[in-house]
Amino acid sequence: MEELKLDPARTLEAAPGSTALDYGLAVASVAGLLFPFVGAGITLVDLVTAPLRDKRFKEWCEAIRLRLNEVSQKVEGMTPETLAKDEAFFSAFAQATQAALRTHQKEKLDALRNAALNVALGRETDVDRQQQFLSLVDRFTVAHLVVLRFLNDPGGHFQKHGESSPQLTHVAQKLLVNDLVAKGLPLLRKSPTGRGTSTSFQFIEMILGELVGLRLLTLERHQETWAVPAFAIKPSGGPIGKMTTHLGEDFLAFIAEPDLEKENGS
Repeated sequence: MEELKLDPARTLEAAPGSTALDYGLAVASVAGLLFPFVGAGITLVDLVTAPLRDKRFKEWCEAIRLRLNEVSQKVEGMTPETLAKDEAFFSAFAQATQAALRTHQKEKLDALRNAALNVALGRETDVDRQQQFLSLVDRFTVAHLVVLRFLNDPGGHFQKHGESSPQLTHVAQKLLVNDLVAKGLPLLRKSPTGRGTSTSFQFIEMILGELVGLRLLTLERHQETWAVPAFAIKPSGGPIGKMTTHLGEDFLAFIAEPDLEKENGS
């Protein structure tokens, strides 16, 4: 593998200038590890997949480059030289790049980009958690991410969209989480198969079960489905509270857009 050399005399140009130092290419060598074509079918497979693979890789590196240029101008000490020596960032970037080439969905690409940036900023220093969180983004559907964000602050979601939030005044009352999701995220309950709502209901049930099983959500089991847990219900009434665990909150923070103002302490 060709040794990467960085010129310490080079400085960053303002993004998105075409002469800005391309952070992404500092780790472009990982591209050769992403799709190892082997065997007799190499020519046909490469012919079929290479155009989109190369397009996705270039777009991904460009998005990372522009964002890192922007971040480096606002965060003291972030330079190409420091990132080139950051083992954790290189590992996270390589893992995120592999996942980015496996999706065309903007929501997942944004989450992967934000994760790489947060590692560069030192927001998540535990390497094991970095790898697990990136694996989850790769594994999850967009619906997983949307549902988890929604249940982290259902009241805020309804308020943001100018809708009334369902309220429970007593812990004995039961509200199915699937029904709450249907009210807050109605598009998720529209079945693409034309079989009514049963298919999408089951799909959301699967998502809820996986998020609970991964300890990202805490829900109450009720008649073979999931209900809003008692701790999310205010005794005096009011919007339903968050249902994410601390781990779920950390995961959402890991894939969230970095707050550069907060990073600078302003």
